[in-house]
Amino acid sequence: MKAIVKEAVKYVGISTGIALGIFCFVGMIFDLYYGGNFSLSGYQFTKMVLGCVVVGWGFGVPAVVYRKENMPMPIRVVIHMGSGCVIYTLVA
Repeated sequence: MKAIVKEAVKYVGISTGIALGIFCFVGMIFDLYYGGNFSLSGYQFTKMVLGCVVVGWGFGVPAVVYRKENMPMPIRVVIHMGSGCVIYTLVA
């Protein structure tokens, strides 16, 4: 059990880092597209960052399902991507 929690924390860290990296890259593209006049108000940036972190967790935590060797790979993918996409849809 302790190993699964440790693995889940590792996956959450990796997935959150990837999500925030993509978020920053896309933010730079928007800033370049709008000529440096890309502005947000009403805590929109904070809400987007928190949503990005939640989506990272949503895809990171279910990744522990890949440790189950006795479960078929298509089922593991459906569990991982299904739960991640549901969380993504709820956050969006």
